[in-house]
Amino acid sequence: MDALLLCAGLGTRLRPFTNTWPKCLMPISGRPLIDYWLLNLKISGFTRVFINTHWKHKIVEDYLLGENFGLEIVLMYEPELLGTAGTIRSLNKFRENEAILLAHADNFCDIDLLQLKRFHNAHSASISMVIFETDNPEDCGIVVHDKSNLVSEFYEKVAAPPSNQANAAIYVIDPVVIDYVNNNSSVKDFSTQVIPNFMCDIKAFKHSGILIDIGSLERLRSAQLVEMTSLKNMVTSSNKRPILLPEYLKIERELLEN
Repeated sequence: MDALLLCAGLGTRLRPFTNTWPKCLMPISGRPLIDYWLLNLKISGFTRVFINTHWKHKIVEDYLLGENFGLEIVLMYEPELLGTAGTIRSLNKFRENEAILLAHADNFCDIDLLQLKRFHNAHSASISMVIFETDNPEDCGIVVHDKSNLVSEFYEKVAAPPSNQANAAIYVIDPVVIDYVNNNSSVKDFSTQVIPNFMCDIKAFKHSGILIDIGSLERLRSAQLVEMTSLKNMVTSSNKRPILLPEYLKIERELLEN
């Protein structure tokens, strides 16, 4: 199974940090956020990962090509943002007829990706969606599912949603989902334009560990304070060198001082 990490976003809520530095390389306990994803993919048996880039793409590309992560990394630069579905369509020239992991890489999490793969292979639904309990359901995509974890309703950031079960924006999607995206060229956003068309064909994978959307300064700072998980420990204790560019070090220093 291949993976697609979405890393092209502008990170507007992280300004002024993202004026000079891309969101996917924000420091967390001395390592760029994307390190946690790539190590998790490696230990979970993935061998190839596609990464889309846009904002500050040269910094992202130089970092990824300058390190050995033990993975085949395929970079896909988008001069103009394609939207989630557009990025999926850009995989066509590489595509194999199998499921892929699709993840918004601005999440800092310790999800068990190997268990997620096993979960997906054990059911017949076209999508596995990672969900978690949230204290702020109005700010999230909220799902309703039955006792078998089959998702029947989805609400994207609405007032007074019917549950606190939130979409983590991490999925495994089958080829039929990719076909749907390819056959509907006007579709740009995965969560609002694809997911609603697969109701009752989605199984919810419950994650009860760490999951922080680092899209705001407050949440990025809170990620620095997370106690060491096994994944965090592996990343921070690895022999990989930290980024030493002045912009990275300045952001890291400011995060630790506040």
